[in-house]
Amino acid sequence: MAECSVPDRRGLHLLIWVYRGGELWHETLRSVASQRHIFDSVIISCNGQQRSTLAKELLEPEWEALKPEILVTTSDISAVDHAIWSSQHTRLQEIPDSGLLVLLAEDDLLNFESLIPAIEQARRLPNSFLFGRWNYANGWYGSPRSATIQVKKDHRQIEQALIGRGQPGATLVCISGLVMTAATFQRGCAVMSIKKNSRALLTGVRSEFFFATQPNVECLLTSDSPIAFVNEHEDRESNSISRKLWSSDEALFQLWLLASSYPTSLRMRTLTLLRLVRSLWHAPSLIPNLRPAFKHFRRQIRTPR
Repeated sequence: MAECSVPDRRGLHLLIWVYRGGELWHETLRSVASQRHIFDSVIISCNGQQRSTLAKELLEPEWEALKPEILVTTSDISAVDHAIWSSQHTRLQEIPDSGLLVLLAEDDLLNFESLIPAIEQARRLPNSFLFGRWNYANGWYGSPRSATIQVKKDHRQIEQALIGRGQPGATLVCISGLVMTAATFQRGCAVMSIKKNSRALLTGVRSEFFFATQPNVECLLTSDSPIAFVNEHEDRESNSISRKLWSSDEALFQLWLLASSYPTSLRMRTLTLLRLVRSLWHAPSLIPNLRPAFKHFRRQIRTPR
């Protein structure tokens, strides 16, 4: 891949989560190393001690150009708990609220031809959020080119793009390639840390949407070409999530929308409520936890960041 450049790399950080990708992380790291010059820092957060061998591997000459900062959880934890854990780590807390954070799972690849124009836009637009498209790594045949980045600043336009058409999640988006401010990342993780105030569990099905619907997001960026390429393999996180857990996550996301008063129109609020009820039909065990979950979400809205 030819080198890409951005006018200014200051305040741009890459966070890579390592938990399930196995040997695929080598391809990911090589891709990032080839574009290391655009990032202020590359932070690699490893899930569990069995992944800590990566820290030793990264000391080898092959990875010298990557200059990673390594974090390792003390035990194996879920994807959502890992995100929350990393957000509470001193290294992530040190990033200024206005700093830009790029998220990447260790088994995916960033499409820098699309990512870099989006970052340039994000630098010019305070509190923006890149809700990037993805494609399978072996299923994209487009020619390398600069992407066209669409910008939405009106809340109703953003609302329509995120939750207005069909089932949220129908948009081709994944956690890899999301770009947001450090403040948005911290807010999203705080909202998803629901276990401390409720027995409700999140698996991460709607993580992208929890981040994108934070109240400080003023501008939504989308791309007409993929921001990330996703590798298919049997150990992918989504392959282990049951219909019940998927529905439970969906219900909690809809509850978050209602608790945060995110939908502005009567139509959107009604659709959100109907989606909540439909999701609960498939995950009735969540019903006793709705009230504490709602209180948790309301508390996060009132907490200054």
